[in-house]
This record gives sequence, C-alpha cells and structure tokens, in this order.
Amino acid sequence: MLLFLFFCLSSAAAVALLVRFVTAEGDFTLMSKRHVKRQEIEDKVVWITGASRGIGEILAKQLAALGAKLILSARNEAELQRVKNQLSGKYAPDQVKILRMDLASGEEVLSEAVEKAVSFFPDCGVDIMIHNAAFERLKTAALDVPEEDLKATFNINVLGTISLTRLLAPFMLKRGNGHFVVVCTGVSSLALINLHPFPYLLSHYILIFFYTCLIWILEVDILGNLVDYVRL
Repeated sequence: MLLFLFFCLSSAAAVALLVRFVTAEGDFTLMSKRHVKRQEIEDKVVWITGASRGIGEILAKQLAALGAKLILSARNEAELQRVKNQLSGKYAPDQVKILRMDLASGEEVLSEAVEKAVSFFPDCGVDIMIHNAAFERLKTAALDVPEEDLKATFNINVLGTISLTRLLAPFMLKRGNGHFVVVCTGVSSLALINLHPFPYLLSHYILIFFYTCLIWILEVDILGNLVDYVRL
C-alpha cells in the first residue's frame, strides 16, 4: 500500500525545519507532530531529489544518521559527492548512492534512472521517494510571465516529478509498500503569492491536486491534513 505524505512549507516553516534538523540529535520529523523513531527509518531505502543543497542536503544528513540507505539525485554530481562525503551513519558515506538526474530530461531518461534506483540495493527497491527538487525563476507579475519561464518551471516541478512518480509507483505497488513525500510550498496562504513567482506557486498547486487525485484513484491511506496542510 502506498502512503503519501505531503510537505507543505511556507518560507517561515522552511527556516524552522532547517533549524530543527540542524539542532536535532538523530530525529527526523515528518509532517506528523511527533519524532520519527529510528526503527521507522533504519534500513529503509530513501531516494531524495534535489539532494545537492538546501532542504535536500539537510534531509540526507538526518536520514543517514537514522540509518537509512540513501540514493541522492540532482543535476550537479560534484555537489552530490560533496554532500555524500559529509554524511555519517550505518550506511554512510560508503554505501550512499549518487544518481545524477535532470527531471527535465524526459521520460526515457527518467525511466532509466528508476531502473538504476530500484536495483542499487538488491531485494530492497525504494521504500521512500522524497520529491524535493524544484525550479524557481525570478518573481514576475502573473500576467507578465514569459512562456519560457512557464515551460522551464513546469518541466521540472510538474512533468518531471509526476513522470518519476508514475515510473516508480508500479515497483512499489508490486512490493506492496512505498511512500512518496512531496516537498511543496503551502499555496493555501495568500501571503505566499507575494513571496514566490507565479509559475512556482502554480506548479506546486498542480502537484498537490495530482497527488490528491492519485490517492483517491489508488484508494490508499494518507497521513496529514490536506485541507489546512501541515506545517512545522
């Protein structure tokens, strides 16, 4: 059964998240209001996109400390290697896998990436997929956004993320286990309209709608409140 968890982060929440992760001692807090126990993460295969910096890098450090088997993806392989070298844990850094990937590269390339990911750790597949990668251009008035910016944002934030989900989900369904974590801005807050570019917010709104529909279609359980969203 697939379990979909949504990270809906405002700017203030993102700062709070980073502070909590940096000051924590091995606790990885998802969207529940409790600390995740080590046994819930230990030995799990976790694939993180956008893992070369920011929230993705912090997640990698926290999950490695909790004993997860990590797959790190981003476009910059050198930065991924830097993050890997800084990790420590049961499987880190030696067994951490680096999988360079561009979400805008198309379904054929993403399919190859999924095949590699599910084969990195024999008989394990991917237990948790954290969709953290995102593209954000400079802020422009909604009606002045050029088509180029819309395409660039949607190719990564929407099409790439959805394609990766479609390609990985069958492996999880076959195993009867899997989790998708989607890092996105809390678009329910009007205040955020003035903080982020219109295409960026729109892309996250589409993602939330997509995963909500997917949950209904697959008739799976979810944790979290999809109406108010869950913020740290």
